[in-house]
Amino acid sequence: MPIAKPYNEAMEICKAAMPRRILAMTSSATPASVGVFQSDGHCEWAYVEEGLRTGEGLLAAVATGLKAVTTDGHRGPASPDLIMLDQGPGQFTGLRAGIGIAQGLAMGWNIPVLAMDSASIMVWAAWEALEKTRHSDDVSGSDREASGALLSDALPALHWITVRDARLGAFYVAEFGSLEGLFESEGASVQTLGPERLLDIVKNRLTLNPHRGSIVIVSDPSSQARLAEFNGFDDVSRAKPVWMQPRASDLLGALARLGLAKLRRGAQARQAQQLEANYVRNDVAMDLNAQRAYRRAQGDLTKI
Repeated sequence: MPIAKPYNEAMEICKAAMPRRILAMTSSATPASVGVFQSDGHCEWAYVEEGLRTGEGLLAAVATGLKAVTTDGHRGPASPDLIMLDQGPGQFTGLRAGIGIAQGLAMGWNIPVLAMDSASIMVWAAWEALEKTRHSDDVSGSDREASGALLSDALPALHWITVRDARLGAFYVAEFGSLEGLFESEGASVQTLGPERLLDIVKNRLTLNPHRGSIVIVSDPSSQARLAEFNGFDDVSRAKPVWMQPRASDLLGALARLGLAKLRRGAQARQAQQLEANYVRNDVAMDLNAQRAYRRAQGDLTKI
């Protein structure tokens, strides 16, 4: 481990120049992931958890990953200059694990942390996927068809809606009228909505934006499946909005590259002690046993 710099000095270095090496970590959804990135957004090493684990293996993976990368061609582990973290909203257990690991590493290395909300990361990942599809010749016909009108350069500005299951019959929802909104997003735009309100919003946006492909819903397979259980989902499906489901590796890369873009626009990293999870809702901290009991008690009452 390098000789520790005074924390204020580390912060000034981060402000003065782009970090040379970044540790990015996202654990607000399953599976959690962590990776090491260069200042140009290139990934040197990445790890994605398997199964339904929620961040338990990230710390051990970091130790292994840093041994695999080197500084200036020399052997030996290379600590990063900055940590980038997905601070939620999302699953309570994963967020708690990710923030705890990030705080411990940041204090041990005397480096700052740049935290971002999960909704903006989801949108950036979806946008990167669309750009790749738009410009790549090595894309299957089915992928191009799935992107539909989004591949048209004549499209008006896209409207993005992120949807993530918040459990207990609710969803985390955020809307962005443009990519510019991602650079200012601090999580305040994320709401906790019931399925009725969420579906009403989506139907309203689709009515106001009838051009197919102008509304992009960014979610994940389990959240979309959960939403499909409620009445009103079929009406939304018939309007054929574009659904995108970034993979864990896509979200990890988006976290790093969105963070770099935000730094170039003057975003400020924080001290490790200032980190807080963005839970949005007060009852999300309910322990797992209480959540299970609540769901059993509610049963089909959570359905419309």
